[in-house]
Amino acid sequence: MTYPQSEYQVVTKLSVPAEYKSSGFVYVMENENMPGIYKIGMTTNSPEARAKELSSATGVPSPFSVLAAFHSQNPRVDEKLVHQVFSDHRVSDSREFFSFPTWADINGALSEIEIMVGPERNADAAVIAMNETFISFSNEPEIDLAEELCEQGIGGVVGNMSAVKNFLYRAGIDYVKGLISQHNASLAFLPGGEVVLVKSIEAQLFEKGEKE
Repeated sequence: MTYPQSEYQVVTKLSVPAEYKSSGFVYVMENENMPGIYKIGMTTNSPEARAKELSSATGVPSPFSVLAAFHSQNPRVDEKLVHQVFSDHRVSDSREFFSFPTWADINGALSEIEIMVGPERNADAAVIAMNETFISFSNEPEIDLAEELCEQGIGGVVGNMSAVKNFLYRAGIDYVKGLISQHNASLAFLPGGEVVLVKSIEAQLFEKGEKE
C-alpha cells in the first residue's frame, strides 16, 4: 500500500516497469512486404505471441513484427476507439489494416494511440509527464477509508462518510498541488508502492535553459 513520504525522489528518466501488468495491449504491427500498411489490434497476451500467430497464417509471405504495444486497461474498448479515430486510414472495413505512408504519419499515429490508450511498454515516463500529472504503474487496491482511519490512529466516523471523504480528497489535492508546483514534476506510482516525482522532458529543457 502506498503511504505519503516525507521526501520524494525526483527523477528525469523512468522506464515503464517490467512488472507492470495491465489488462492487455493495443498493438501496432508491421510487415516488410506491406510498406506503409500497419495492423492495429488488441491482445490480452504477449504482443509477440500474437505476431507469431498472425505470421503463421496461410498466405502471409513474411512474418509480422511488433512496432509498438500500448498498455491498456480495456483492450477491446480501446481497440474500437483507435479504429474509429483512424477510420479514414483503414484499408478495408473487414480488416484491421491501416495506411500511414510516411514515418511522420505513423509516428504521429503512435503518439495519438499512446494518449488514447496508455503508455507504450518501452516508454519513458518523462515523455508521458509532458501530458499527464499522475502516472500509475501500481495495481494497488482501493483502501477502505474507515479501516484506514482506524489503522492510522485517527478514529472512526459517525454519520455521513461522504463529507469526510470529500474533505480528505480536497486536502490531498491541495498537498499534491503544492508538491508538483514545488518540483515542477509529475507523480509516478511504482508497483512496489514507492512514489517518485518525474520531471517531464519539457521541464528539463526549460530548467536547462534557465541555467545557461
